[in-house]
Amino acid sequence: MLLHIGYRNFVDTSKILSITTTKSAPIVRRIKREREKGTLIDCTMGKGALSAIFIEDKIILSAFTTDTLVERMKNLESERN
Repeated sequence: MLLHIGYRNFVDTSKILSITTTKSAPIVRRIKREREKGTLIDCTMGKGALSAIFIEDKIILSAFTTDTLVERMKNLESERN
């Protein structure tokens, strides 16, 4: 299933390892490293990144909060059942 992460961007839910806030120092450092390596996927359309979605070997930034994304995942699950 595809999770809408904002601005017509979607992520395959089976690939998601975790969804975190971007407020903690370790996450900020990890995002910086991924940006420097060129493996960061920024789907914020210039807005502030409120959540980081970890998939396999990449990080995807979203302008939506973690709570919003988790709620959308729950809704996808309930629609599926």
